[in-house]
Amino acid sequence: MVNKNCVICGIKFKCLNSGLTCGEKCSKINKLKKTKLYSSKLKLAKYCLLCNNIMHLSSKFCKSCSRKEYLKNNEHPLKGKLGKSSFNWKGGRRIIGRGYIHIYQPNHPNNVDSCVREHRLVMEKHLGRYLTKEEVVHHINGIRNDNRLENLMLFKNSGEHSAYHKRIGNKNEI
Repeated sequence: MVNKNCVICGIKFKCLNSGLTCGEKCSKINKLKKTKLYSSKLKLAKYCLLCNNIMHLSSKFCKSCSRKEYLKNNEHPLKGKLGKSSFNWKGGRRIIGRGYIHIYQPNHPNNVDSCVREHRLVMEKHLGRYLTKEEVVHHINGIRNDNRLENLMLFKNSGEHSAYHKRIGNKNEI
């Protein structure tokens, strides 16, 4: 065995043959020293959170650890933060698609993606019961975000709703 000084940290160590570094970390630094990724100031070197490998200063994870593996081992920081606890909460009211207003209602029995269309909620409140999935709420003036009770009409199913449009001669507003 030969006593040598580590080429990276300067600590004395014993080795059998031509070892240049005292351990794993210094060995990795020594390998990186030959590449463009190495920072000569060791205080600025970053270590991977998962495997403790030295990595490029601008990276969050080393090459061997992908974002997928990180999320497999740790919970996603936004997991479980839905609704009012979400960082992106804007009051639970939004206009989607064809102009209908959707209200965040995660406990509603007929919700779709935790939302219910506002005109259906207005009609349910007026009737004092939940609407069935077959029932259709019609906007009399054709403006989809005008959800006043006097502008809403309830049909038992889409067939009745279509028949109403045929009677009034307005096939485009179904």
